[in-house]
Amino acid sequence: MLNFLHRWNLSQPVIKQIEGYSNANYKIEDSGKKYILKVYLHEKHATDWAETENKVLLWLNEKAANRFPFP
Repeated sequence: MLNFLHRWNLSQPVIKQIEGYSNANYKIEDSGKKYILKVYLHEKHATDWAETENKVLLWLNEKAANRFPFP
């Protein structure tokens, strides 16, 4: 998670763990911005799931911009 915080230049994040299926999810707020960090196990099926989830979110953003999280 530290890599995520550094990558997005978060200085005073508020981090809350939220419900997830087979992964760990965190809601992160900093300077008025909100992020969701999803942490998957390093396994083939988890990687496939994450890639599919990203494709679905990109498609949803194309159809209805700003209504869905951007991966």
